[in-house]
Amino acid sequence: MEYYILVLVGAIISLLFSLNDALVVKGFTWKCFTTLNIFPTILNMIVGATIIYLKEDPLITKFITITGFTAVMLGVSGQYVFKKIIKMFDRKTDTFIGINE
Repeated sequence: MEYYILVLVGAIISLLFSLNDALVVKGFTWKCFTTLNIFPTILNMIVGATIIYLKEDPLITKFITITGFTAVMLGVSGQYVFKKIIKMFDRKTDTFIGINE
């Protein structure tokens, strides 16, 4: 149970980092911040909880041993990865891939 909480702590740490960056931007609104962060946070929690649930699976243990630190890092890094994926497919953002054309 504590690993699930640690994934949540990692996601909250990532949200605080994002909030710290967003507060200095002119025109900051909570609505915009929430809109940009709600989907990656939920997706991160689902994937993190799934990995924690399957921590004894041989496929997972081959790559990583789940500890408290790795659970927090799942929360932080998962948030970062999902935000980048969403930004990559956003039509308002120019990307090298060109999917947004």
